[in-house]
Amino acid sequence: MNTNELRKWAEERSIESKTIEGFWDNFHSYKNEQERESSLRFLVMILPKIN
Repeated sequence: MNTNELRKWAEERSIESKTIEGFWDNFHSYKNEQERESSLRFLVMILPKIN
């Protein structure tokens, strides 16, 4: 397969835009997951002090 065929194949299937969209979806999922974990760590640290 030559370079032009590969480029045509990638363009026909929107490989670049799908890859970028997938990256941002995963980035936002990771960010949300980390925020939840940070909140849980905070609760674990603060709850014993409240009781």
